[in-house]
Amino acid sequence: MKYSEWRKIYKKILDDFSIEKKQDERAARILTDYRDQSVSLKDIREIVNDEVIILGNASILKKQLTNRVRFNKTVIAADGATEVAINEGIVPDLVVTDLDGDMTSILKAHERGSVLVVHAHGDNIDKIKKWCPKIDKFLSTTQAKPFNAVYNFGGFTDGDRAVFLAVEFGARDISLYGFDYKDAKDRKYKKLQWAKKLIEKCRDKNDVNIHHIH
Repeated sequence: MKYSEWRKIYKKILDDFSIEKKQDERAARILTDYRDQSVSLKDIREIVNDEVIILGNASILKKQLTNRVRFNKTVIAADGATEVAINEGIVPDLVVTDLDGDMTSILKAHERGSVLVVHAHGDNIDKIKKWCPKIDKFLSTTQAKPFNAVYNFGGFTDGDRAVFLAVEFGARDISLYGFDYKDAKDRKYKKLQWAKKLIEKCRDKNDVNIHHIH
């Protein structure tokens, strides 16, 4: 998604969640302190296939993964879903994270070959400073205006940002495991409703086959 289009959505999200845009921008600038650790867009393009599986962190994920044939498609884990994936013997190709999930599992996945896509927002500056030095290479993303090697492909939560990223890099068929937009309360529930709406928008705009696994 072009930023000119995303900006209108972003403005609504800022208003809905009382988010400080300047803090988002500050977090993104801090990510540039680690520019020597950058993963290139070419690297991501070589990872993402036409068919992609995205793992969300709803409570149904473990049951969905148990006893299933191991995947032969590109696997992208959204943040906390990485812990479930690793416990089930699945090493994601990509992990989309704002560093809010179980970092032991995320770093373990990284050590085993997962490429991390690290997202900056105003509430995770301390996590960026704590965890980014421990990651040898990652792709940087922001929900504010992109610049230099800090990208914005669209999306708000880890799950829907994973969808936007997959579509950006050519995915045409996306299976969503562990996506339950009612599996939360209060602020988190509202975020999941945004995720649902954004995934539907991404599907309709790009004519991509996106289907939920139940």
